[in-house]
Formats: sequence, C-alpha cells, structure tokens
Amino acid sequence: MLFGQHGFCQNSKEGNIWYFEGGRGIDFNFDPPMPLSNGRVFWQGRSSTICDTVGNILFYSSGDSAWNRNHEPMLNGYGLNSATFPIYTTTVIVPHPGDGQLYYIFKTNQEHNGIDPKGLHYSIVDISGAAGLGEVILKEYNFIPTTSPMLTVTLGADEKSYWIITHGWEDNVFGCDTSRRLCGRKL
Repeated sequence: MLFGQHGFCQNSKEGNIWYFEGGRGIDFNFDPPMPLSNGRVFWQGRSSTICDTVGNILFYSSGDSAWNRNHEPMLNGYGLNSATFPIYTTTVIVPHPGDGQLYYIFKTNQEHNGIDPKGLHYSIVDISGAAGLGEVILKEYNFIPTTSPMLTVTLGADEKSYWIITHGWEDNVFGCDTSRRLCGRKL
C-alpha cells in the first residue's frame, strides 16, 4: 500500500496514475491502462503521483519540483531539491494522517560524485492552497542528514499512518511513522 510508482491501496485509486521521466506516464483508470504523454517529469530518478480516491490526479513530484493536476508548476513548487547535480532521486508522496488537506513529499538523492548523499528530506503540500490546485508550504526539511538514495513506504499498523524507510551508508536502517512527530529512528 504505497503512494507512488510502486502500486498501493487495493480498495482505492490514489495510485492509479503514474508519471515517469521524459513526460511519459500511465493511467490505470482504464482497462487496458492508457499511456500518457502530458507529464512534466524530466528528472532522472523515481517520481511520485497522488490521486483522489476515485483516481483523479491531485499532483505529482520528481523531488525537485511539484506539478498540480493541470500539469502546471504548483505554487512554491520549484526548488524542492538543494542537490547541485543529483544523479539519482527517489520520491514518495503520502497523506498526512491527521489532516486530509496535507501531503508529505519525501525524497532522497545522491550527488553526481556518488559519495555525497543529501539524506532524507520532506516537503509539505497543502492541496487546498492556490484555489484547490495545491501549494508547497514547507520545502526540503532535512529529516535525516545522510542516507542512501533508496526509499520506500508502507502503511502503518493503524491503517492511517505510513512508515517511511531508508538506510544509511553504514548499514543503519532508518524509519519514521507519520502519525508521530517526524524523527530519524534506527530500526
């Protein structure tokens, strides 16, 4: 049950539209799924998309930028990535468990030299901002300073919160539960 390009929410359609680099995507609201070419992701790495419960796109992000459902830059949606020359970025979007209008964009990345990890960061989107098109209200909060670019998410045991999981360069595994105060925690 994951938000992003990896499938999730079996009884819901929040993950029915995916976008990839090169502006390509796929819409699973159709049978067979329909290819898309209207995306704005041109960033190397893994992007993430979030839809409403009936499969209508809300927004998507490549980790460096966020686009609204009209494929326009979201208000305050540029500059979500301080890495100068990232070679790999992983991005996941999860809803805030206590506020249906807020979403987290979690991302990790690795710099071009391969040894300069930028850690796990998150930004927060208020989907009610900009007349319902969404607005980034917090950019690139440094959550865990040094991690690999690998990132995954799973639904918490309460079926409302999410665990965000990554690992450090020295084999430490870190996780956070979105229902609690966000903090790096070795698992």
